[in-house]
Amino acid sequence: MTDKPNSKVSKPSVFRDLEPTEKQETFKALEMKKMDVKCEESIRLEDGKHMGQIIAVEERTEPYAYIDLVIKPTGTDLSMKAGYPAFLNPTSKLGNLLLRFGAVLKIGENFDPEKLMKGKMVEFMSIAKPGKTGKVYANIIPDSVKPVEGNADGTPQAQTITESR
Repeated sequence: MTDKPNSKVSKPSVFRDLEPTEKQETFKALEMKKMDVKCEESIRLEDGKHMGQIIAVEERTEPYAYIDLVIKPTGTDLSMKAGYPAFLNPTSKLGNLLLRFGAVLKIGENFDPEKLMKGKMVEFMSIAKPGKTGKVYANIIPDSVKPVEGNADGTPQAQTITESR
Protein backbone atom coordinates (compact mmCIF):
# COMPACT_ATOMS: atom_id res chain seq x y z
CA MET A 1 0.00 0.00 0.00
CA THR A 2 1.09 3.55 -0.61
CA ASP A 3 0.65 6.56 1.62
CA LYS A 4 -0.29 8.79 -1.29
CA PRO A 5 -3.71 10.38 -1.09
CA ASN A 6 -6.12 9.38 -3.78
CA SER A 7 -5.59 11.96 -6.51
CA LYS A 8 -8.64 10.87 -8.47
CA VAL A 9 -11.25 12.32 -6.15
CA SER A 10 -14.12 13.40 -8.34
CA LYS A 11 -15.12 17.03 -8.10
CA PRO A 12 -18.70 18.16 -8.51
CA SER A 13 -19.53 18.56 -12.19
CA VAL A 14 -20.21 22.27 -11.74
CA PHE A 15 -16.47 22.85 -11.13
CA ARG A 16 -15.03 20.66 -13.91
CA ASP A 17 -15.49 23.19 -16.70
CA LEU A 18 -14.43 26.28 -14.77
CA GLU A 19 -11.14 28.11 -15.10
CA PRO A 20 -8.96 28.16 -11.93
CA THR A 21 -9.92 31.76 -11.05
CA GLU A 22 -13.61 30.99 -11.55
CA LYS A 23 -13.26 27.97 -9.26
CA GLN A 24 -11.70 30.11 -6.54
CA GLU A 25 -14.52 32.68 -6.82
CA THR A 26 -17.16 29.96 -6.72
CA PHE A 27 -15.60 28.36 -3.63
CA LYS A 28 -15.41 31.76 -1.93
CA ALA A 29 -19.07 32.40 -2.69
CA LEU A 30 -20.01 28.99 -1.25
CA GLU A 31 -17.94 29.60 1.87
CA MET A 32 -19.52 33.03 2.41
CA LYS A 33 -23.06 31.71 2.07
CA LYS A 34 -24.46 31.31 5.57
CA MET A 35 -27.85 30.57 6.92
CA ASP A 36 -29.43 33.70 8.36
CA VAL A 37 -32.31 33.26 10.75
CA LYS A 38 -33.72 36.36 12.36
CA CYS A 39 -34.33 36.22 16.11
CA GLU A 40 -37.74 37.65 16.84
CA GLU A 41 -39.80 38.41 19.90
CA SER A 42 -42.08 35.63 21.12
CA ILE A 43 -45.69 36.04 20.14
CA ARG A 44 -47.99 35.22 22.99
CA LEU A 45 -51.73 34.93 22.79
CA GLU A 46 -53.24 35.85 26.13
CA ASP A 47 -55.78 33.55 27.76
CA GLY A 48 -59.35 34.49 26.96
CA LYS A 49 -61.75 35.20 24.12
CA HIS A 50 -60.41 35.87 20.61
CA MET A 51 -61.56 36.29 17.01
CA GLY A 52 -59.87 34.68 14.05
CA GLN A 53 -60.29 33.11 10.64
CA ILE A 54 -60.17 29.44 9.68
CA ILE A 55 -57.38 29.30 7.10
CA ALA A 56 -57.31 25.51 6.63
CA VAL A 57 -59.00 22.28 7.65
CA GLU A 58 -56.59 19.35 7.91
CA GLU A 59 -56.78 15.62 8.57
CA ARG A 60 -54.25 13.75 10.68
CA THR A 61 -53.94 10.13 11.71
CA GLU A 62 -51.22 10.25 14.38
CA PRO A 63 -51.72 9.35 17.13
CA TYR A 64 -55.44 9.11 16.25
CA ALA A 65 -57.71 10.19 13.40
CA TYR A 66 -58.47 13.90 13.92
CA ILE A 67 -59.78 16.87 11.98
CA ASP A 68 -57.83 20.04 12.80
CA LEU A 69 -59.05 23.57 12.22
CA VAL A 70 -56.12 25.88 11.52
CA ILE A 71 -57.10 29.30 12.86
CA LYS A 72 -55.25 32.59 12.40
CA PRO A 73 -56.13 34.87 15.34
CA THR A 74 -57.00 38.41 14.24
CA GLY A 75 -54.09 40.84 14.45
CA THR A 76 -51.36 38.18 14.74
CA ASP A 77 -49.06 36.16 12.51
CA LEU A 78 -49.85 33.02 14.50
CA SER A 79 -51.69 29.98 13.28
CA MET A 80 -53.18 27.66 15.87
CA LYS A 81 -54.98 24.35 15.67
CA ALA A 82 -58.12 23.07 17.32
CA GLY A 83 -58.48 19.29 17.04
CA TYR A 84 -61.62 17.16 16.85
CA PRO A 85 -61.79 13.36 16.76
CA ALA A 86 -62.69 12.32 13.20
CA PHE A 87 -65.82 10.53 14.36
CA LEU A 88 -68.97 12.13 13.00
CA ASN A 89 -72.45 11.85 14.36
CA PRO A 90 -74.84 14.59 15.56
CA THR A 91 -73.65 14.31 19.19
CA SER A 92 -69.86 13.94 18.65
CA LYS A 93 -67.45 16.87 19.14
CA LEU A 94 -67.04 17.15 15.38
CA GLY A 95 -70.79 16.85 14.84
CA ASN A 96 -71.52 19.61 17.37
CA LEU A 97 -68.94 21.86 15.70
CA LEU A 98 -70.45 21.32 12.25
CA LEU A 99 -73.96 21.94 13.60
CA ARG A 100 -72.78 25.28 15.07
CA PHE A 101 -71.70 26.21 11.53
CA GLY A 102 -75.11 25.32 10.11
CA ALA A 103 -74.40 21.85 8.73
CA VAL A 104 -77.21 19.42 8.05
CA LEU A 105 -75.96 16.00 9.10
CA LYS A 106 -77.68 12.91 7.70
CA ILE A 107 -76.87 9.44 8.98
CA GLY A 108 -75.00 7.40 6.35
CA GLU A 109 -73.87 10.41 4.29
CA ASN A 110 -70.32 11.78 4.02
CA PHE A 111 -69.55 15.41 4.87
CA ASP A 112 -66.62 17.65 3.90
CA PRO A 113 -65.88 20.02 6.83
CA GLU A 114 -63.45 22.10 4.74
CA LYS A 115 -66.16 23.22 2.31
CA LEU A 116 -68.28 24.47 5.20
CA MET A 117 -65.64 26.10 7.41
CA LYS A 118 -62.57 27.27 5.46
CA GLY A 119 -62.42 31.07 5.34
CA LYS A 120 -65.04 31.59 8.06
CA MET A 121 -64.55 34.03 10.91
CA VAL A 122 -64.72 32.41 14.33
CA GLU A 123 -64.71 33.27 17.99
CA PHE A 124 -62.77 31.02 20.37
CA MET A 125 -61.28 30.80 23.84
CA SER A 126 -57.61 30.09 24.44
CA ILE A 127 -55.79 28.93 27.53
CA ALA A 128 -52.09 28.42 28.24
CA LYS A 129 -51.06 24.80 28.86
CA PRO A 130 -47.64 23.24 29.35
CA GLY A 131 -46.42 20.99 26.55
CA LYS A 132 -44.46 17.73 26.88
CA THR A 133 -41.22 19.64 27.50
CA GLY A 134 -42.77 21.95 30.09
CA LYS A 135 -42.86 24.96 27.76
CA VAL A 136 -46.21 26.79 27.94
CA TYR A 137 -48.29 27.08 24.77
CA ALA A 138 -51.58 28.81 23.97
CA ASN A 139 -54.24 26.23 23.17
CA ILE A 140 -57.67 26.67 21.65
CA ILE A 141 -60.48 25.14 23.67
CA PRO A 142 -62.13 23.08 20.89
CA ASP A 143 -65.69 23.33 22.22
CA SER A 144 -65.42 27.14 22.28
CA VAL A 145 -65.00 27.58 18.49
CA LYS A 146 -68.11 29.13 16.97
CA PRO A 147 -68.84 31.08 13.82
CA VAL A 148 -69.26 34.85 13.91
CA GLU A 149 -70.31 37.35 11.30
CA GLY A 150 -67.29 39.45 10.57
CA ASN A 151 -64.51 40.49 8.25
CA ALA A 152 -61.02 39.00 8.18
CA ASP A 153 -59.68 41.98 10.17
CA GLY A 154 -62.06 41.22 13.05
CA THR A 155 -64.44 44.11 12.43
CA PRO A 156 -68.17 43.29 12.42
CA GLN A 157 -69.63 42.55 9.03
CA ALA A 158 -72.24 45.00 7.78
CA GLN A 159 -75.69 43.46 7.98
CA THR A 160 -78.32 43.94 5.35
CA ILE A 161 -81.72 44.58 6.87
CA THR A 162 -84.69 43.67 4.75
CA GLU A 163 -88.24 44.53 5.61
CA SER A 164 -90.91 41.91 5.19
CA ARG A 165 -94.35 43.12 4.10
